[in-house]
Formats: sequence, structure tokens, C-alpha cells
Amino acid sequence: IVGGRMDKKSPETIQKLLRAEQDAARIVDEARQARNRKLKEAAKEAEAEIAVYRSAKEKEYNAEVEQYKGSSGNAAAQISADADKRIELLQSTAQANREEVIRVLVDLVTNVSVSKTIA
Repeated sequence: IVGGRMDKKSPETIQKLLRAEQDAARIVDEARQARNRKLKEAAKEAEAEIAVYRSAKEKEYNAEVEQYKGSSGNAAAQISADADKRIELLQSTAQANREEVIRVLVDLVTNVSVSKTIA
């Protein structure tokens, strides 16, 4: 305010500040949306990796079962029990690693660097 009147540039300055605030809000919203997209993508990739791992281990298990199918009933039962234990162990290991993989991916995705110059 100059001499009891508003400076002529004040409305322009306020408009610039409002536009800058809107631009900043838009940039933050775009970054948030990008982060969410990357998070969903990372989760899908983790699920795909788990499915591939599970499939490979099931193939190994089935191959081992086929190898010992002709054995006596007692040996086959022992092998099947051992294989079941190994599968359980592998599944628990996969589950534990799944959380770590997701955590690492989330950390990478949430540490998004957004830089934009406002002219």
C-alpha cells in the first residue's frame, strides 16, 4: 500500500503467486500419481517373479517325484515327505523374500526426484 492506495502491481503479484501455487500443487499431484503407478507396476513385477520361482520349484519337485515313483512304497513316502518339507521351506523363504523385494521396490519408487524449473 502506497499513500493509502494499493500498489498497482499487487494484483499481478497475487495472481503470479496463485498460479505458482497451482503449478506446485499440480506437480506434486503428478509426482504422486507417477509414484502410485510405479508402485503398482513394482507389485505386479514382484508377483510375476514369485510365480516364475514357484513354477520352477514345482517342476523340480515333480521331476524328483517322477524319478522315485518306481521305488518301494516306503521310500516313495519318505521322498514325498522330504519333498513336502522342502517345498514348505522354499515357500516360506519365497514369502520372506517377497516382503523384502516389495520393500526395496517401494523404497525405490517412493524416493522419486521431481525437479522442474518454473519460468
